[in-house]
Amino acid sequence: MMMLTSDFPGTHLPAGDVGTVIHAHSESAAYEVEFSTLTGETVAVVTVLSSQCRPVAAIVPIVDFADRSRQRPLLPLKGTGSGLSGEDSRRTLRELRDEWNR
Repeated sequence: MMMLTSDFPGTHLPAGDVGTVIHAHSESAAYEVEFSTLTGETVAVVTVLSSQCRPVAAIVPIVDFADRSRQRPLLPLKGTGSGLSGEDSRRTLRELRDEWNR
């Protein structure tokens, strides 16, 4: 997941909005990021340069936490992540967003 570090031009996406990375371009220079409402409706899918955002969360295998000496790139992540947020993904995302606002 990526958070915009500034308002995204030509959209209604303000700095601080968090979206899901759906594609990482070569060497993580840019990302296709989907922004959605709390009810899961897509607001926008945009290409975001790495200078316009920062990572805020990633689903990674636990073995990746063994070496904390350097940040791992998002590019090698594989899989859909299906089912990782439980049976009610909307509720889980809402709870996570509520936690960020505390």
